[in-house]
Amino acid sequence: MRAREPDSEGQVDVDGVRLAWESFNDTAATTVLFVPIDTCVHSGAWKGQVPYLAQHFRVVTVDPPGNGRSGRALDPEAYADLAMVEHTLSVMDHLGVERAVLVGICVSAWQALLTAALHPDRVLGVAAVAPWARDSTSPYPVRLEAALRFEEELDDYSGWMGNNRHYLPEHWPDYAEFFFGQMLPEPHSTKQLEDVVGFTRQTTGDVILAEHAASRFPDTTEEAEALLRGITAPVLVVTGTADLCQPPGRAESIVAWTGAERLVLDRAGHLPMARQPVLVNRAIKSLVDRAVGVPVVPRPRRDGRRRPRLLYLSSPIGLGHVRRDLAIADAMREMHPDLEVQWLTQSPVAGFLEHRGEVVHPASRLLASESGHFEAECGEHDLHAFDAVRRMDEVLVNNFMVFDDLVERERFDLWVGDEAWDLDHFLHEHPSLKRAPFVWMTDFVGWVPMSDGGEREAFLTADYNAEMVEHVADSPGRATVRCSSATRPTWSTCPWVPASRPRGRGRSSTSTSPATSWAGARTRPAATSCASGSATVRTTWCASSPSVAREWATTCCAARSRPTPRRRHGCRACGWSWSPARGSTRARSTCRTAWRCTASSRTSTSTTRRATSPSSRAG
Repeated sequence: MRAREPDSEGQVDVDGVRLAWESFNDTAATTVLFVPIDTCVHSGAWKGQVPYLAQHFRVVTVDPPGNGRSGRALDPEAYADLAMVEHTLSVMDHLGVERAVLVGICVSAWQALLTAALHPDRVLGVAAVAPWARDSTSPYPVRLEAALRFEEELDDYSGWMGNNRHYLPEHWPDYAEFFFGQMLPEPHSTKQLEDVVGFTRQTTGDVILAEHAASRFPDTTEEAEALLRGITAPVLVVTGTADLCQPPGRAESIVAWTGAERLVLDRAGHLPMARQPVLVNRAIKSLVDRAVGVPVVPRPRRDGRRRPRLLYLSSPIGLGHVRRDLAIADAMREMHPDLEVQWLTQSPVAGFLEHRGEVVHPASRLLASESGHFEAECGEHDLHAFDAVRRMDEVLVNNFMVFDDLVERERFDLWVGDEAWDLDHFLHEHPSLKRAPFVWMTDFVGWVPMSDGGEREAFLTADYNAEMVEHVADSPGRATVRCSSATRPTWSTCPWVPASRPRGRGRSSTSTSPATSWAGARTRPAATSCASGSATVRTTWCASSPSVAREWATTCCAARSRPTPRRRHGCRACGWSWSPARGSTRARSTCRTAWRCTASSRTSTSTTRRATSPSSRAG
């Protein structure tokens, strides 16, 4: 199931070449047009961008000649640079689009730049992803060697040598699979590779040869530089440091000639829009806003006088989650009556919550239907859960972007996600986007292959499990708690989470103990000990200063009374000390030796400091 269906679709004939287009959010004032992409794939390659951008703008995608729903032209001139510029303008004319922000990748990014240079009155801005350029940069040696022998008959067509006139007509699928395996060097890219290889199956080797013979424009580097220096629209260049298709010198030339903003993604390959969709989406959205003059709205500042706010994400896959989540939310409000709970969820959960009088955030209407996806996957009765989740990738990207936009506009003090798989994945991928404490609950962790899935499923489930393990291993000290219903925790509570839960067990996603994992989430250890073992540290709610919302204090050793929020307290036995930030709702705690939450876990001083540092809270 697609995350968003087009509002309209059709075809336009340009000099005998049939071009298929789709349009999303037709009534929006600003248009983002994905120019005809390179012929080896089709516009489905932008599936991670289209649903999100269509929340804000009109989005138009165009299948290139030779792939997707467009015609299969064999005339090389149908694929020439200037012909592709005319294809873009013809689609714009057909749809009545006066000006648009253009987006392209590789050669199509170059053609988008040419459109901006030759027709500046039609282009608001250009996003060039992993762009090709007519400059003096040499290809990578292995690709250059294959290009020089393109016309030769070879004894061995393996690897890059498969890009050969005598091999491609009959063996295009084999070469395409090799080529895109090189374009996706990032680990755990099995789904992205399957998708793009599927796109390549919709064209033929003969079409690829026709595209290869197309003329490039202009003829010289000097002409190219003169053209691009005339671009007045804002330009964004997105590249990856592990791109094996386009050397970095080409992007550098475009940046130098156009004054473009450049986004460099560490360890990303040639398809960052597939492997790093969140960062690419944010960058394109920022470019469009800048191109049309949308003012930058600063994120709301933390206000210690307002009510604490909780954003609760509840899975729509079955109603069991929402009953559990309501019980937790009710217990939290019982502890803190002024707690404001808002829900980000979708049908059927949204209707259930509204019937109960809960506040469902308006942004929920932008969520792509996860329950609808599962219903489409299971058909009458049969559901392969692993494949269903894998094929839900564009739905999860869209829904994470809805969440990311929301928490960028509005400030929440705590996020809770019940089966919020999109948040768990993308916050591990992009820890800098974690702007608040986050609790993630799930009924299961990891995948087990079914016997009928064979070796393929065994490999894929192992790869998905390895990715999750690496996420945890790469996140030491991060203040996210993952809770699984498989076991029962030594539960150390956040001030806004009930001391006991109806069921479930907490398990830290980091190497820290549950108590310390909560440190970035305003830790309140139920009972910890000083390093000497001779004194008890208890955390109590501090109500002595109503002007400082949600402040709390800790008593240690002989100190049993509730202190004022701005006093400093400590333990002479271990040197542990505590003091809240002046005028802040956060507390800062350090321990020279260790914290111990019962006898089952231990955290070092450095881990404790990381968990309570501002950077850890942000990430």
